[in-house]
Amino acid sequence: MAIGSILGAFGSFTGGYSASKTGDTLIQPGAPMDLQEIDFVKVLNLEERAIADHVELVYREKNQAIVMESRFLFEPDSLKLRPESEVFLDNLIFLIGPADYPVEIIGHVGEIPVEDGSHESAWDRSFQIAEAVFSYLKIRGNDLENRLHVYGAGTHRPRFSTLTRRSRAMNERVEIMLYPGKSLDTHRILKKDRPIFSRLIPLTSGYLIDGTKVKKNRENQAVVDSNGWLTTFADLVMLLLTFLSCCCPCLPWMPKAEGNISRFQGAPGVLELGNNQEISNLAEFVRLFQATDHLLVVDNALMEKLLVPVNESRPDQIDDVLDKIDTLFDIIEDPQGIAVSFHGELFFSPGKAELRKAMFPFLDTVASAIEECDNDIFIVGHTDDIPSGSGEAGSNRQLSLKRAEAVLHYFVNQHHIPSGRFAVGGYGADRPLVPNDTPEGRNKNRRVQIIFKIL
Repeated sequence: MAIGSILGAFGSFTGGYSASKTGDTLIQPGAPMDLQEIDFVKVLNLEERAIADHVELVYREKNQAIVMESRFLFEPDSLKLRPESEVFLDNLIFLIGPADYPVEIIGHVGEIPVEDGSHESAWDRSFQIAEAVFSYLKIRGNDLENRLHVYGAGTHRPRFSTLTRRSRAMNERVEIMLYPGKSLDTHRILKKDRPIFSRLIPLTSGYLIDGTKVKKNRENQAVVDSNGWLTTFADLVMLLLTFLSCCCPCLPWMPKAEGNISRFQGAPGVLELGNNQEISNLAEFVRLFQATDHLLVVDNALMEKLLVPVNESRPDQIDDVLDKIDTLFDIIEDPQGIAVSFHGELFFSPGKAELRKAMFPFLDTVASAIEECDNDIFIVGHTDDIPSGSGEAGSNRQLSLKRAEAVLHYFVNQHHIPSGRFAVGGYGADRPLVPNDTPEGRNKNRRVQIIFKIL
């Protein structure tokens, strides 16, 4: 196994680790004594046969994976973690805890489960075993929860033959994927009406007008922008700095300033993607995102172009959606890629997991992008904090998972997209976008995300 290569995953510690061969010691200059010398194999006890037979470290081009068989993790016919696996996971937390990159937890099963009532499908079961590991890491690891993303991949990514009981048992596993080169910062896709962008470039009535001091109100009348003086003031400061750099090159602060300017010049720029750009569909937007480091600015016109079906005889429901497109749809950057979000009860009736037929055209538009791109796809459901009709503990999480599965089945059954490209998850009310203290906030938190994985 390429164990040494995975050690690069811990380069996110302050000071950075060097890659080493199996069993070599990692040295981190300036680190506390307890982190200066770490033997990866010894920390995870991989020298023990009982662990080594069921755990594998795999190096891939963009990530490193820790692959653990379910029979190593859980008690027989149970989702209770074995004491030995808890020790292993504690050691894993010690290694990944100080870093800041995203971590995926993906469950896999080896065969369609017996209909014993404990789970309804292989997708459910694969998510449950991943969720059990996720729950342990979340509880035991401080500040780990926001870095962890949990999914189930069903039976569709086997590592071995499915013809024998032993090989099927080996296929039932949990993979922990580490992405040391990926930051948790997600700020490259910006909506024009969002406050974060107004601190970067002047905005007027939701439309970017670079250097312009006039905006239009709702009656389409020109009014003075009270913040327009900032543009003039910034120009004045820049001219003053330019004058000083030309006339007084010997000033002691100039070399440092020149270095800062050179770094600024090399920084990513801003691309405004309006309705007049050559981005005609969602697949092209995904490819552009992967090909550039620029900040991408989107507006409602682009959102309509990317997500609303083009049809001469569109159903009335689609026209109704256009009036509320900014509250029903969203395209954001996720730690794992581009997330297309559908908010509120756009797809489902309250408390239900059956797709509304009127919304099929929107899913068809996204399916076309999935077919054109080769990205893996994660589908994740979320709810607000109001318990679902059953009132059972965890029912919101189950509802969010079933809604994600409903979207998955539509893509697989109606568009014949290979199941192996998908993984599903459901977080219930655990990851709200905004507080659940208003009807508008709860509406925004009820959502299904379709994530084009870019890591």
